[in-house]
Amino acid sequence: MRAVLWLLLLANLGYLGWSLYQLKAVEPPVTTVSSRGTVERLHLVEEGPGREPATPMTPASAVAPEGAPGGTPGATPETATDPGAAAEPPALPVVQDGPQPPPATVGADGTQPPPATASAGEEGPDGAPPPPLSAPPEAAAEADDEPGEAPAPVATRCVLLGPFPEEADTDATVALLEDQGMTVETEIRQERRPNRYWIYLPQFADITAARDALDRLRDADVTDFIRVMRGPNVNAVSLGLYSRENSARARMVELESKGFEPAMDVRYEQVDRTWLRITLAADARLPREGLAALMGTVPPVRSCP
Repeated sequence: MRAVLWLLLLANLGYLGWSLYQLKAVEPPVTTVSSRGTVERLHLVEEGPGREPATPMTPASAVAPEGAPGGTPGATPETATDPGAAAEPPALPVVQDGPQPPPATVGADGTQPPPATASAGEEGPDGAPPPPLSAPPEAAAEADDEPGEAPAPVATRCVLLGPFPEEADTDATVALLEDQGMTVETEIRQERRPNRYWIYLPQFADITAARDALDRLRDADVTDFIRVMRGPNVNAVSLGLYSRENSARARMVELESKGFEPAMDVRYEQVDRTWLRITLAADARLPREGLAALMGTVPPVRSCP
């Protein structure tokens, strides 16, 4: 068994050596492409019919340096060539990527004609009239800078609408007025508003006179009263503090009918009230019907201060 293994190992080694020898023995063929005689010569645009072909310039390697054997002192690249050297192939034109301009047209005398321009009154190649000549940018800019006639200002007037009740929806009113082409500004102003109505008998000279007034009120079946015992109205008789003016005035009528001379003191508070400052044309009018439909009643209107 061991001998068989040794024989197989020797056979593998022999096959490996034979394969390496075959790889070295077989070399790929080299194809030589000659650049002379197989490539068709390219003609430049300048080499048109009836023109001499351009003489290719001799490469710098073919020029004999000054002082070298066979060289001519002061020779130029056009004249100092090696007679025995083989003619070099003409240089191929360099082709660039992208669109190339059309070849230039050369006349019989070797000059290029000037570019054709369309004059006024001539028709284009398709028969359509040429576009109108536009003014230079500088002239157009000067024309734009020339001031024109300003429109005449529109005569307007200003009115104040208000004050609005606290529960009023002024947003809907503003929208209605702006739909009519009016300019509306909302203003919040602080104003004094009657808050309470105090009914009283003016202060008496002393406490004795004040107590006599209290006795007369009892005899007249008047209720709800009290003597003021301190403050600037000391010894006055308070007959009630009312939040509504009509209730306060009804109390005064009752006391006067019983022979008393009451007084009423109005007390105020500071509240925020909403006004609308409206700018409208001089001949325009407020849409009162629309305002009445929104608010029920139209607030007072007055000119702006």
